[in-house]
Amino acid sequence: MVAVNDLIPGLPALPQRCQAAIKLSFLAPSGYGKTTAVRIVNELFGSTNIRLAAPLYHLQNIIYSFIEKDISDRQDGALLQFLGATIQREQPHFLALRFFENLTHASLLQDIAIITNDDCRPHNYPYLKAWGFKFILIEGFLRTRLDQTSIDPTSELEWRPGQIPYDLSLCNTGDIDQ
Repeated sequence: MVAVNDLIPGLPALPQRCQAAIKLSFLAPSGYGKTTAVRIVNELFGSTNIRLAAPLYHLQNIIYSFIEKDISDRQDGALLQFLGATIQREQPHFLALRFFENLTHASLLQDIAIITNDDCRPHNYPYLKAWGFKFILIEGFLRTRLDQTSIDPTSELEWRPGQIPYDLSLCNTGDIDQ
């Protein structure tokens, strides 16, 4: 296993409270139910979801606020991909470092037994793996989403089968009530 310090020199280890937590990252293309799976885990067991892309959503909100357009809880997939690609090119460790800060901050505020993540992409996998996450592949089919704009599924940022090793798989071919 790669040590986090090999990925980002000088980065301290996760706080003990985080090390002891069950850490799960759900993998699938956009629209396959990762966020729904996280919501179910939270409802059943009480978990804390930490998103790698949290800074991207923050920037999306700033941009839409600036142009005085309300997109409510929807995503602008094209904008998020652009922001993610730009950050990855200019500061490859940025999202992982912010994730680490958010994880550390959350663990200081509360005891966390289960930490989830629903937005791991291939370039972030080594960080989450080094921090002890287990990966759950969600198999199924694309659901209709009400995004402001859709993602480009051919983007190098998007997850594709076989890119990230996983520990377990979850079949998601029914609806939420089944």
